[in-house]
Amino acid sequence: MCAIFGVMTQGPVALQHVHRAMDTMQHRGPDDRGLWSSEDGKVVLAHNRLSIVDLAGGHQPLLSAAHDVVAVVNGEIYGHRQLRAKLQQKGYPFQTHSDSEVLLALYLEHGSACLEHLRGEFSFVIWDRRKQQVFAARDRFGVKPLFYYQDQEKFLIASEIKALLAMGVPAVWDVESVYDFDSGILHNDRTFFKNIKQVAPGHFILVTQGHLRTVSYWDLDYSTTQQLEADRRTSADYVEEFRQLFTDAVKVRLEADVPVGCYLSGGLDSCSVLGMANSLSARKLEAFTISFDDDLYDEYAMAEEMAALAGSRLHRVDVTQQELADNFDRAVWHAESLFINPHGVAKYILSRKVLEQGIKVVLTGEGADEILAGYPIFRQDMLMTSAATLGQDAVNLKLEQLKQANKTSIGLLLSEESGSELAYIKAMLGYIPAQLAGSIRRFKLYSSFYTPAFSQMLNGRDSIAAFLDGIDVSARLKGRDPVNQSLYLWCKTSFPNYMLSVLGDRMEMAHSIEGRPPFLDHPLAEFCARLPVHQKIHLDREKHLLREAARELIPQRVYDRQKQPFMAPTVSRHSFGALQEFICDTLSSIEAQSLPFYDTKKLLALVTNLPNLPVNVQAGADALLVQVASACSMQKQFGLSL
Repeated sequence: MCAIFGVMTQGPVALQHVHRAMDTMQHRGPDDRGLWSSEDGKVVLAHNRLSIVDLAGGHQPLLSAAHDVVAVVNGEIYGHRQLRAKLQQKGYPFQTHSDSEVLLALYLEHGSACLEHLRGEFSFVIWDRRKQQVFAARDRFGVKPLFYYQDQEKFLIASEIKALLAMGVPAVWDVESVYDFDSGILHNDRTFFKNIKQVAPGHFILVTQGHLRTVSYWDLDYSTTQQLEADRRTSADYVEEFRQLFTDAVKVRLEADVPVGCYLSGGLDSCSVLGMANSLSARKLEAFTISFDDDLYDEYAMAEEMAALAGSRLHRVDVTQQELADNFDRAVWHAESLFINPHGVAKYILSRKVLEQGIKVVLTGEGADEILAGYPIFRQDMLMTSAATLGQDAVNLKLEQLKQANKTSIGLLLSEESGSELAYIKAMLGYIPAQLAGSIRRFKLYSSFYTPAFSQMLNGRDSIAAFLDGIDVSARLKGRDPVNQSLYLWCKTSFPNYMLSVLGDRMEMAHSIEGRPPFLDHPLAEFCARLPVHQKIHLDREKHLLREAARELIPQRVYDRQKQPFMAPTVSRHSFGALQEFICDTLSSIEAQSLPFYDTKKLLALVTNLPNLPVNVQAGADALLVQVASACSMQKQFGLSL
């Protein structure tokens, strides 16, 4: 993985400013730096490199033989050797063995359709002098970030927002994005910084002087109920096809010229990845796990059992409340985002341990819940829409069992909301997704802490309605099972813009670590989108196919275990602890007093009252406190204003 940067202006670019921008992203690529400038100085591409493949020869920017096309690439392109062989047969010369160089030849051969041939996690920027055009794209799920800014004089694009700020882009809050975040909505094309956009997952942009066009090149297409009824495959057929695709997804992600490690929790996803990787690799992978000083959140015992079964050496990273407090600001600086839990800070600390062990690449478990409906909200959706066949009493019993088995999710992922304000959602979708119902409940709490000025500023905005209005309901949701509809919605908001960012790339790359998620291999994801829901969720457990495909690779306890979302211990779990003290100090700070969204006096009173709140309200209050602390941290570190 690397850092990429591009600028196109009406006048010559000051290269010292470009180097200043690249310095802010040095953590993404500490091994090498390259810079290319057009003859007139109006177009510049730059690259910080983290050497993973072709350690000696992978310098960027990449130039075509005629020097009329230039590219900078971040990420990994799998199957690059096979692509290279085909392109060489067509006469394209190659100067290196880098996977990134394949992209340049693919673009020369296919233009923007080169994206159809790419498999992996990537973002890139290409300057085509022939067309006087920038072509930039992001991978299908949005594993790799890509942000841009455009005004009448310039276009800027970079792997991280801080590089754009270093080029003089004003740091201003996008107040609608903050407001929408309180409703559980994170937009695929927006950020918390006004006028700084992101290339949406599965999209590319074409930029000429004064004009920018966004194009979708890929999207998940879930089978309709009618299509699934015509599917004659057996359960054994599904398991075997899934196993083959999963095996291949892990296999290609083991290819590197440096050692590969693996993040490991006690959950099914990462255990399956480690088990499969060690079955394919001649060298057992080093495994890294977090251990919390709170039994409700700690999974060390399960990770230890898995590592022993797989034959991996396990590195235990103990994360205390004090360490969460001490590393909070730094994690927020790297994320450039609001947090709802200190889990992002914990991942930041975990990645630092990987760096200390000299490992640059880790396999991760992200994506399994998104392709196989792993989160409790998806089981809740299945149960809530099954009353006609199961009976309401049976549904109520199963829902209660789900809540008891997922105590860390109550008030966050699991929903208890109902009411007339949900009617428009049911009218549009035919059911009420648990993720949206839960968001409405939390918004009622969060908005009660708004300042009068902020409430007035966004008065009348319905964030969820605005989000749904941007979805092609007829083409993507109608005729699909409610669980598959919920999966699609989740992948358009929280997954790419929080899970893959705050819990993925940004915390890994903070310490120059490349994360590779096998479950987001697009052939595997496309297969899962065509599955009947009962192959994803059984009444009493989720991710059925993965359990069966990985059964021989994981301990029985992991096979039997229900999903536990990765969360760090919350503020209310450790009253008067280091994290709570940090939150209180932050809420009492100058930054908090000048934060334009929340009444900090009310929030400080909320901290005191936390132990007296019902469990479901307590979880939302915990999330709000961490969120406001992260907003204060962003304002302090980036100088954000209204």
